[in-house]
Amino acid sequence: MNPNLQIAEEESVYWLQLKGGDQSALRFFYETYVDELFGFGMTLAGSESQVKDAIQDVFLDLWRYHARLSTSVNVRFYLYKCLANRIFREGKMSKKAEALHQKYMEETGELVESTESKLIDFQVQSHLKVRLSEAIDELPKRQKAVIDCLFFRDFSYEETSQIMNINLRSTYTLAWKALERLKKQMLKVVDVVLLFLLIS
Repeated sequence: MNPNLQIAEEESVYWLQLKGGDQSALRFFYETYVDELFGFGMTLAGSESQVKDAIQDVFLDLWRYHARLSTSVNVRFYLYKCLANRIFREGKMSKKAEALHQKYMEETGELVESTESKLIDFQVQSHLKVRLSEAIDELPKRQKAVIDCLFFRDFSYEETSQIMNINLRSTYTLAWKALERLKKQMLKVVDVVLLFLLIS
C-alpha cells in the first residue's frame, strides 16, 4: 500500500475523532506536526517564542472549534495555512518583512525555469550545501517561506499561495526572486571553490 495513502487514511480517522471531541486525536496531530510546523513558522517569524505561541494558538483553536471542522481535509495543508494566517494576522512578522511582501505583491513577473546545477567535485559538495543553507537563511522572510514550502515541504505553487495567503503570481514572483538571489550567491561560492581547486 502507498505509504502516503496509508498516512492520509490514518489521519482521516483521527480527524473524524477530533471532530467528535476526542482529545487523544488532537494530541496525535500535535505530536505529528509540532516540529514540522515550528520549522516552517521560523521562516515567517524570527522569534522562537512567537512561533511556539502561534502553534499553541492553532491547536487551541483546533480544539475550541473542533465541532465545526470540515469532515474531509488535507490536515498537513490545513495546519500550515492556519499557522501562517495566525502569524500574519497577529503581526508577528517584522515590519521589514511586511514591507518586502508589499513590494513583491505590487510587482509582476514570471517565474523563469532555473537551470540545472552543475556537478562539482565530491570534496566541495558539503561546503556548497552549508553555503546554500546559509544563503537560504539570509533570504527575506517571505522568499524564504515560499522556498521552504515549495522545495522542502513539497507543496505546489497553488498550495503555497494559499498557505501564504497571497495570489499565485506573487508566489511565482517571490520564488523567482529567491532563486535568482540564491543562484548569484552560489555562483560566487562556486567561483571561489574553483579558484581554490586551481591553485591547490
